[in-house]
Amino acid sequence: EDEDYSSSILKAFHQQWVKFVQSSKELDSYVYVGDYGTYSGDGYVYEFRGRLSDIKSNLSKLHQLQWIDANTRAVIIQLTLYNPNVALFTSVTFLLEFLSASGIYPSARFEPLNFYGT
Repeated sequence: EDEDYSSSILKAFHQQWVKFVQSSKELDSYVYVGDYGTYSGDGYVYEFRGRLSDIKSNLSKLHQLQWIDANTRAVIIQLTLYNPNVALFTSVTFLLEFLSASGIYPSARFEPLNFYGT
């Protein structure tokens, strides 16, 4: 059943925006520790890129395919912001943990990064 589910999602996107990751090493990512669990970085990955209209369409398609379902433990959204006025990058991680008691626990982490030493 998992194989059919995986292939239907991957075929829907022609493996362009969505991929299945077996290990966090494939993404050069790290284990993420939330308040209710530890998440290894494997699973499905959707890359937000392209025009806003395409992203909206892709997210709608993922919703139709029930990408987030009863087996989903967490959704992690990672992005990097850059402020050229102060030459500062900020790594942002949003975590939605899906609790067994039918709740969703949101959290966020903001980590400023100064690569230029100013």
